[in-house]
Amino acid sequence: MLDFSKIESRRKEYHQSPNDLAQLLHQVLDMYHHNFEQNGFIISTSIAPDLPSLNIDAEAVTQAIVNLLDNAMKYSGDQKKIAVDLYQRDHEVILSITDQGIGIPQPEFKKIFQKFYRVGDSLVHNTKGSGLGLSLVDHIMKVHQGKVELESSVGKGSTFSLIFPIFN
Repeated sequence: MLDFSKIESRRKEYHQSPNDLAQLLHQVLDMYHHNFEQNGFIISTSIAPDLPSLNIDAEAVTQAIVNLLDNAMKYSGDQKKIAVDLYQRDHEVILSITDQGIGIPQPEFKKIFQKFYRVGDSLVHNTKGSGLGLSLVDHIMKVHQGKVELESSVGKGSTFSLIFPIFN
């Protein structure tokens, strides 16, 4: 909440420097390993070799990744499989996190990035959350001149992709 209030008042400072997103992702996954294991999740990863360094705020991007992993765990239902993919496409590096959970209805796609918004589904209302997470992720990606994309199908799961531009 504190980070979000700083962001809203434009007092949050970002410190972007060249970083290896693959290494950062490995650190986050290592940090979450016990949590995944304890909750019965199977994590599959695909990380492309030789990705370019990105000019990012490592702390902020870590926060975005953690938020998406938390959401994937919260909304996975009985399907405790999460896929994490990191790859380059043209002039972008893409980090995708896919769950096989409850999915998000198409009309909710734009709304879920709004502050305090929670999907109006009975399965979601039993899940703890502030409704700030995806709004924060969206903001972090905008600061990095990137974006968040969502693909989802109700009952089949969701893929959230963080898309970072590559600047030479």
